This record gives sequence, C-alpha cells and structure tokens, in this order.
Amino acid sequence: MGSHENALKKTLDILSKESGIIAILLCGSMHYSYVTEKSNINLVIITDDAKKITPNLQIEVDDVVVLLDFYNRKTFIEMTARNKGGTIEHAYLSNSRLVYVKDKIFEDLIEDNLTVGQHDLNEAIFYEACEILLYLHDIEQWMEQNDDCINAQFVFVYMSRHIARLEHFFANSVLKKEVLMSAYEINTDVMDKFNKFSLTHMWNREDYEKMRRDVYAYLEMHIDKFAKHVVRAFDAHEVLSLNELSMAMGGVRSDVIKPCLDLMTNIGLLFRTTLAVPISYKSRIEVDEIAYGLVR
Repeated sequence: MGSHENALKKTLDILSKESGIIAILLCGSMHYSYVTEKSNINLVIITDDAKKITPNLQIEVDDVVVLLDFYNRKTFIEMTARNKGGTIEHAYLSNSRLVYVKDKIFEDLIEDNLTVGQHDLNEAIFYEACEILLYLHDIEQWMEQNDDCINAQFVFVYMSRHIARLEHFFANSVLKKEVLMSAYEINTDVMDKFNKFSLTHMWNREDYEKMRRDVYAYLEMHIDKFAKHVVRAFDAHEVLSLNELSMAMGGVRSDVIKPCLDLMTNIGLLFRTTLAVPISYKSRIEVDEIAYGLVR
C-alpha cells in the first residue's frame, strides 16, 4: 500500500495548488484499506461553481492509476441531498473520506450529506430478506422439481451468506461505512465454513424440509424489521400497486420484492388487492395489477 499512499500524497499536493478546488474525497478500495497491486485510487473533486470542469480524468502517478471525478459545488450538493437517507447503491459517495477541504462550512455539509444512517439500515435489511427468499425459491425448485440435493445445497451457501449479513445488520443500530465493509467480509467466512461442512455432510430431503421451516420461521420472527422500509412507502397512500411499490423502493424489480411483500401479507402486516391500471399512458384499456395495502 506504500506506493499508493505516495501516489495519493503527490496527487493531493498537485490538486491542492488549484485555487478552484474546494474539497477532495477519497473513495473506493483505498478508503477501505483494501488495496492490491492493481488497485486504482478514486478521488471525487469538488470545485467552486465558477470553475469550468472536465467531468473525469485518469492520470498515472508513480505507476498507480488515479481516477478523478469532478463536480462543481452546486451539482455535488444537489446530488448528495437527493441521496441523503436513500439507497445503499450510492455507497461510492457515501462511503468516502474527506482528504482535503478549504471551507469549514462545506466540510460540515459534506459530513452531514454523506452520513449513512438508520434509513439505509432498514433498506439493507429488507433487501437481504428479499435475497434470502429468492434463493429459497431456487432451492425449492431444485428439490421439488429435480430432487437434486447437491445443487440445492450449493445454492444454500449463497442464501446463508445473506442470513449471516442480516445478523450482522441486526447487531448494528446504524449502517455505517465500517458495517457495510465488514458485512461483505462475512461472505468469505461463510463460504469457508460451508466448504468444510459439505465435505462431511450431504443433504437429504429431511435436511431440506427442516432448513425451509427454519428459514421461514426466522424471517417471520424478524418481520417487523423488514417491514420498516415497506411501511414508509404507504405514508401518503392506502394502497399501492406492485409497480408503484417498486418505484418507491428505488426502482428495484418487482419480482425481487414480491416474495417479501407476500410474506408480510401472510403475517398480517399487509393485505393483497388489485388496482385497475391502463396498459400504457394513453391507453383506455385497463388491467388489474397486483397491489398491496397496509393493515393499520
């Protein structure tokens, strides 16, 4: 990592001499201290509004590639304000470190806008639950259609990683950048444990049935945690179509969220209905789309 540190220092020395630059953020693997020989350095550079900027540049410093993404102050503030309390997909910006700043007021603004908070934790929990249910569906297909324990057990390891990540999120009251990073490290640990287990034990149908019951019981036990992200979508609505819920949750595909919505319906948190919707914006033909309402 020494060569990367030197390259970063030299880059900051050069950029800090430019009067129009007011802040620099370090993103990506170097911010996480997870650097390999081939890693790039990712910098987000904020300029004053009067500065005419190039959107992005790639430079090489001491044989290290440095990626420079430029934003003027106004654009950056607007962008981070939209993302604040939003999805963890904006982690490239929200998981960063301020390495240079001229303006203390702007420093406070950046720290505030880049905070990954409770809203993101609720969202992360919901999406992990969706992933678990999708993998469970794949396992059920392997078992029910093909009676294939080997492939079902293979898919099970991927589902197990999401369960382990979910447990990790439950243990943290706020989804800070360190929590996100350590959650990803869980993947390797779960895979290692599973590989050792699979060498000594092969599934049978009884194992599968018990696993399926245990997973559903686990999700039902924690359903109130998954529901927080969904409930907020109903703040101003009695009923939302599946497509409207998909849009309210950041545009995630409806087939991804539907299993979790159905589970909440089975528990009694939601009720299922339909809404008449036109098949296109100008069409007079309507179809009944699957919809959900919040049990109040």
